[in-house]
Amino acid sequence: MSDLIILLNQNSLLFSMIVFMIGLLFGSFYNVVIYRLPIILKQQWDAELAIHLGQSEKPMPRFNIAWPSSHCPHCQHKLHWWHNIPLISYIILKGQCHFCQHKISMRYPLVELLTATIWAILAVRYGFQINLFAALILSSFLIILMMIDFDTQLLPDSLTLSCLWIGLLFNIRPVFCFSHMAIYGAVAGYLTLWIISSLFQWIRKKPGMGHGDMKMLAMLGAWFGILQIYYCLFLAVMIGLAMAGFFLLTKKMKKDTPMPFGPALASAGLIFLIIQPSLPWPLLILS
Repeated sequence: MSDLIILLNQNSLLFSMIVFMIGLLFGSFYNVVIYRLPIILKQQWDAELAIHLGQSEKPMPRFNIAWPSSHCPHCQHKLHWWHNIPLISYIILKGQCHFCQHKISMRYPLVELLTATIWAILAVRYGFQINLFAALILSSFLIILMMIDFDTQLLPDSLTLSCLWIGLLFNIRPVFCFSHMAIYGAVAGYLTLWIISSLFQWIRKKPGMGHGDMKMLAMLGAWFGILQIYYCLFLAVMIGLAMAGFFLLTKKMKKDTPMPFGPALASAGLIFLIIQPSLPWPLLILS
């Protein structure tokens, strides 16, 4: 086993190619999570609301991450195994459903390619060690959260809080920071956005940020620690402003249209995970 680890660490190209292929497979699964998790949560919320209102709960068809099996969302036809080969199936099918010829969203191959590419970069960045395993887990959560928030403006607690606890557990070792810095980072991440949101609401008399964003920054704090969390926030703000400017210039959103902050936080987390700048305080950059 030790010889294999030495071989993979010495041959970074081979190792990154292996991780890239594995990343394609996981990216295909993440597409399922991105699509189905919001639907599952909505069903749960509707059922809880019906019970709260004293309405008779109607039996709903079973729906989860594993069931029903993969099918075309347009014609509902069950897909064959060769329709689900990451990236390759999209190319073979020419971006269309095999049965109804309805256009397949570019989202699916892009998420697969994004996951595989980031995983390959992380493989080169960290090598075959525990830090890589931790980085792959965090990057996976960030990709899924990014896409769900972009689609639904929802950051599920089941993802943000789970990833927060995983980060704290990894940093007991520590992996990216000492455990006490991770705890401080989680607290500071939540409180920072809570204070900003409260001030915005007090001044503008309308909510400016959801609690999901606060939990997501707390999640990043649990992974990177308090000394790095404000660098992530600064980077996320810059990315968010760039995204808003792009959407306004292309007229894909109006001035008063609410914009999810989760994709910017996730992008900042992914960038930080790869480069990990040594300068933690963004104010020092401007000085």
